[in-house]
Amino acid sequence: MTDTTPAAEAIEVPGLLDQIDTHTRELGVSQDTINADSAFVVERFREDERLVVHSLEEHLPRPLRQRGEVAIHDPADFVQFVNQLANVNGHRTRVYADVDRNQVVAVFDDHGEDGQAGWRQHRAILALKPDADWQLWAAADGRLVRQDVFASFLEDVAHTVVSPDAATMWEVATSFRAARRADFSSEINVQNGDVQLTYKEETDAKAGRTRSGDVEIPKEFTVRIAPWRGVDPVDVTARLRYHVDQGHLGIGFSLLRADRAKDDAFATLLARVREALDGIVPLLKANAPAALTARSDA
Repeated sequence: MTDTTPAAEAIEVPGLLDQIDTHTRELGVSQDTINADSAFVVERFREDERLVVHSLEEHLPRPLRQRGEVAIHDPADFVQFVNQLANVNGHRTRVYADVDRNQVVAVFDDHGEDGQAGWRQHRAILALKPDADWQLWAAADGRLVRQDVFASFLEDVAHTVVSPDAATMWEVATSFRAARRADFSSEINVQNGDVQLTYKEETDAKAGRTRSGDVEIPKEFTVRIAPWRGVDPVDVTARLRYHVDQGHLGIGFSLLRADRAKDDAFATLLARVREALDGIVPLLKANAPAALTARSDA
């Protein structure tokens, strides 16, 4: 059988960097910063004169340029990282804040103000981690549960309640726990809007003896929680919700405009980041631009 594979030969092409400009652009390599002979091998196939370019960058002591992406979870670490790498090797660094996605992205090789293009391929992302207390409140938001379940929840999150104080919420929790088998009725105090839940509990089924009591809880209460770790907490108002059906109580709460509180927390974060960048790196409220390749639009 005759071998029809085109023969290949290593060649020296005059003006090599001009010949393989497309390939160097894909690597984002400046012609002024590389030695073509050490970075590329070019093969020409004799039948169709096709040029095949092989990059030898992986065999070099170090990459030809910085690129890649890192996710950082702490805002302070993000700022420190950006300040360390900002505006090096002639590149322009910008930070983009996506307020809809609550995401901050630093692009270290962005376009320069002098019109010089950047590859936008070297990035750091502030990937915020949810705060555990915020997740607890969000998971229970809008749910009506048994009073003993609600009591356990209040005990777990008492440290986040700022108004009324934790001692009051603890009393509410323990009262609910003590009356977990009671029949409830309810009324609202017209003077302050607080809810008074009255319960009657049988203590001796044969004799029919009972005991009664009241559990007073505020119509609204305030919690101080942070949407993400490392971010300043914000105050969120919670409104009491309850339902009494044939003496059985379902109780819970609804967070009022938690989305707005989250936006406020992100705005405070951006102000901290902007101040820490000290004007050296601009922060723009915008979506981070896509990374470029040789075949993408600048």
